[in-house]
Amino acid sequence: LTWDGGAPRPYCRNALEGAVIMPAFDKDKFANALKDNALPPFGQGVHGDDMTQTDFYTILPVSVLVSLASLILLLDTFYPKGKKKATSFFAALAFALTLGLSISQLGTNILGFGGMVALDGFSNYLNILFLITGMLGVALAHGYNQRMGIDRGEFYVLVMFSAAGMMLMSQATDLIITFLALELLSIPLYVLAGFAHNRVESEE
Repeated sequence: LTWDGGAPRPYCRNALEGAVIMPAFDKDKFANALKDNALPPFGQGVHGDDMTQTDFYTILPVSVLVSLASLILLLDTFYPKGKKKATSFFAALAFALTLGLSISQLGTNILGFGGMVALDGFSNYLNILFLITGMLGVALAHGYNQRMGIDRGEFYVLVMFSAAGMMLMSQATDLIITFLALELLSIPLYVLAGFAHNRVESEE
């Protein structure tokens, strides 16, 4: 641990396996820090590395999509039931905006959050694919939801959250991030599977 003023120990990359090797975690020193109430300040990790703009840049499209989804969910409460065309429009606009951010990151190869998240050509390709698919899904779903009588704003927000989980999954290089991305991806899908509650197939 290096939050006590020591210089952060640099990470080293294994050229053969491409793995990021983290410094050893000193459990005794961490336990003493808990007793002495000497935990690192907010924004500083257990290895003494401050969060930087590079860390947040790696997950900028995901953060923007989640933020816009939360905002759209809030605005949706002001629209009357059965008139969710504006919600679907804003959802498609949010996908388009996030798509523009992902395209602007093409050619970037960086690691963030201590090597837990990667931004490279592969993740950029998948992010763009997920965003285009989500935008098309929102466009196609609006008319279907109206015909089925299930046109509610939560549908589009859930699609956005699920797409954000897919994007985070494509950038994950750590098991914890993979698990978080999987939950963000799957939980909205569980809700969407039972969205048409007036149909027996959906209830199953």
